[in-house]
Amino acid sequence: MSRYIVSTLALLAAIVPSASFAGSGDAQVNLTISGFVPVICRAQLDNATVSLPDDGSAVQLGRLNEFCNSPGGYHVVVSYTGHGDLGALIVDGRQVHLDGSGRAVITESAGPAILSHELDYQPGKDAITSLNVTVETIGA
Repeated sequence: MSRYIVSTLALLAAIVPSASFAGSGDAQVNLTISGFVPVICRAQLDNATVSLPDDGSAVQLGRLNEFCNSPGGYHVVVSYTGHGDLGALIVDGRQVHLDGSGRAVITESAGPAILSHELDYQPGKDAITSLNVTVETIGA
């Protein structure tokens, strides 16, 4: 990006001639530079495959790393499959009940952020069969 700005300034300097006016003193040139920063969001779970223990105890899913530069904030959402009593995800010790809808918001931020969370799964009588993590931006 900075290489682009430097190239643009060099081009403008070559195009805009030096201003010298007879008897006018100093000449002033106003230059406005603007840029566009795209909204980029991602969430990644370090541990992709786990095996559930037979005793029904919680299992570590790994570290969830999230990045989003949305000025309006964002939600990290999990989509999951399974039926019945699916249990809960545990995000940094906080339980998020999986109600069978196939979707749950597990973290959120009111503005841009780079965050990391420990993610565990406590199965219920039944267990989820898949889990997908996505980021949804808030506002424009």
